[in-house]
Amino acid sequence: MTSTPTWRRRSGIVSARTPHAARAHGFLDGAQVVALIESDPEAPYAVAVTIATDDEDRVAVVAEDGKHIVPGPKVAELTEALARECQAYVGFDEIGFDATPEPGDGVEEPDDDPFDPEIDVASARVPDRAVVLTPATVPQLESLATAAGVRLHAAPHGDDRLVLIESGAVLTELTWAEEHLPAVLLERGAVFPSVALIETPERTQLFTWDAALAAVPTQARVAELVATFIDTELGAGALVRDLAVVRPEADPAALRAALERSSDGGPAALVAALGLPASITGFLDHEVDAASLEGVVTIDPITVTEAMRRAAQVAADEARAGAYALYESAEEVGRSWVPAAAAGVELGIGLALLRRAGRSRRAGGSASAGERALGVVGIVLLGTALLNGAVATLPRVRQYLSTR
Repeated sequence: MTSTPTWRRRSGIVSARTPHAARAHGFLDGAQVVALIESDPEAPYAVAVTIATDDEDRVAVVAEDGKHIVPGPKVAELTEALARECQAYVGFDEIGFDATPEPGDGVEEPDDDPFDPEIDVASARVPDRAVVLTPATVPQLESLATAAGVRLHAAPHGDDRLVLIESGAVLTELTWAEEHLPAVLLERGAVFPSVALIETPERTQLFTWDAALAAVPTQARVAELVATFIDTELGAGALVRDLAVVRPEADPAALRAALERSSDGGPAALVAALGLPASITGFLDHEVDAASLEGVVTIDPITVTEAMRRAAQVAADEARAGAYALYESAEEVGRSWVPAAAAGVELGIGLALLRRAGRSRRAGGSASAGERALGVVGIVLLGTALLNGAVATLPRVRQYLSTR
């Protein structure tokens, strides 16, 4: 008797230079692959595909008897076959295959006319406001601001944080750190608002209101089997179940009802079902500014210069700690050549770095960020050279003074 596989949700993309991306529906249907396909008639060059895989990376398919879902081909095999069928790039997480024909091989290129209305349609899908419910502390959110490259506004919500972003990054495309997870992400643009549950850096569930969804296989004899499996493992049922796990205060019935509504009321209903303040809906609808929320603090990305300054500070602290340890044992190592040799090496390297850092200024220009960083490191090395020199000479000074 075989055990039931543990299925993992896998999200992928089919991206083509032609409307051939739509072929994914027929191909997956014919191959009996259980999948949820998200498409948009106004953006025919790409479709999103969600499948399920087992622990051995095999794709869920309908068995020949039509009564069971069983492991089928490997994800890599499906990815290549689907890419070739659609003449497209297909990617599922880290697995990808590009079968896009080169320009000039009889493939019609998309119209790049800057006045093409499709440009406006695409830009309307980009979220311009986002809210993240995360367990991360305010100091830990610096890394999120840096990864996203945007300013964040963080407000307390119980033991967690509500992070509000007024413009910038598409957060579902970030590589998330463990310290920020699990996170619930609400994004809203002009159309197609969405909610995502990011449980681990490798596991994300995304739901988009008003998107055109199609389930395959479509044969009537397997319709009930496929619908049940997709809802439980890939669709709204799976998202509601997992949201209720990471947010126990949420009402599963209210979560489900919110997902089943249209974009006119769905996002607001989900905010309420998650127990978030009503001001979050106002923020997503551009009716409330992030700075107006109670207890909000602003977090900016860490600049390259600031990152280098912090690294130099850590190096300086470590150097001081090392020098203090040497100082404490100076009587024992007074005759050792190690501190003097270390001081000589650090002095030489420090002077060389300072000379290199000043090259642009000597030429009449301004120092680059890299040169400024070299200057900081050079100064730190000169400081440690002085400390090591002091450690090396201190025993001799003491000995001289004791004989006076």
